[in-house]
Amino acid sequence: MSGLPREAYDFDDLLAPTTVPVVAHYNKQYGTNVHPDQYYDPNTNWGITDGDEIGRRMNEFVMTPAHLELPPMEGAVEVLTEAKEKAELWVITGRPARTREATEAYLDRWFTGIFAGIEFTASFDSWGRPKAEACHELGITRLFDDLPKHCQSVAESGIPTVLYGDYAWNRDVQLHRLTQRALDWAEIRLILNGTKLSTAR
Repeated sequence: MSGLPREAYDFDDLLAPTTVPVVAHYNKQYGTNVHPDQYYDPNTNWGITDGDEIGRRMNEFVMTPAHLELPPMEGAVEVLTEAKEKAELWVITGRPARTREATEAYLDRWFTGIFAGIEFTASFDSWGRPKAEACHELGITRLFDDLPKHCQSVAESGIPTVLYGDYAWNRDVQLHRLTQRALDWAEIRLILNGTKLSTAR
């Protein structure tokens, strides 16, 4: 332990813009016509119904060289470089552990020396576990994530959260009282510097 508070950041669509290339790769490989906005829609036709197999296919892109070449979200590296001076930073991702090598390679390339560790929750697989559980095990004091369900469950467990981005899957949601909204990394910087943004945006 560093003695600093521990804060956690999701990976996909917070650190790196992955949904668009993941869906494009899936459509090309499996002949589907999924739109990126449908990524988290339970009614999306992925061509098969086995949830674990859909997850495996989605993660195929992570194993390609193109994944490593994705530039990070604008402002992420700069803001996190500042943030690590005031907190111990972790990644808590819904990816499964089988993506560890590719995920760590990406962080080593683009976020060198920023994160103290990474936790894989496999939260989209049948054997996965809640991010709230991982947060409490690691002693996380705040989670940044783009998925409302993760922000909600972690906030309900007593840990403040920040819902990131303006995506089809996180618009028009009612936020928990412990959840703030940040539309981009400039707004994350404001939150980290103590500016409280509206929970209703």
